[in-house]
Amino acid sequence: MPTRVKDLDPYEGDYVVEVAGGEHHSIARTKDGLVYCWGRNDEGQLGLGDTYGAYRREKAQKEMEEMERKQKEEAEKAAQEEAERKAAAE
Repeated sequence: MPTRVKDLDPYEGDYVVEVAGGEHHSIARTKDGLVYCWGRNDEGQLGLGDTYGAYRREKAQKEMEEMERKQKEEAEKAAQEEAERKAAAE
C-alpha cells in the first residue's frame, strides 16, 4: 500500500519530479535536483558509502553484548558449581 512521505511534499517551491526504484529501495529527484533515497542498503543501493547501516550495526552490537553477558553468566555459574563440588568433596 502506498505511503505518503511528508518530507517529499513541496518545500519552498521544490517538488518531486522523478521517482525510480528497485526491489527494496526507491529514489526521488526534486525539481531543484535534490535526491532522496530510502529502503534497503545491503548492496549500497542508497549511495551512503555504507552497506551495513547504523541500525544493523547497533543491532549486531547489542546482540554481541547480550551473547557476551550470557557467556559470562554461564562461566560464573560453572565456576561457582565447581567451587561447591570441591567444598563438598573436602
